[in-house]
Amino acid sequence: MQVDFTDKAERERLELKRAGADALPVNLVYPPNYPDEPAIKLSANILPGEVHRVLDRMEKIIAMEKN
Repeated sequence: MQVDFTDKAERERLELKRAGADALPVNLVYPPNYPDEPAIKLSANILPGEVHRVLDRMEKIIAMEKN
């Protein structure tokens, strides 16, 4: 997603805020039930632990959708 803050990008601003992104650039991963669940924010330097955190969250979301 590219956001132009010189334009009135209010929807994009709200989505970034919802994901906890307070600065750009930002790395976001969109879960399978997006937009019900907000995007998952990753740090600029993606560490293995973060990848595992995202995968664990995705597994929980998928399991909830199956029930």
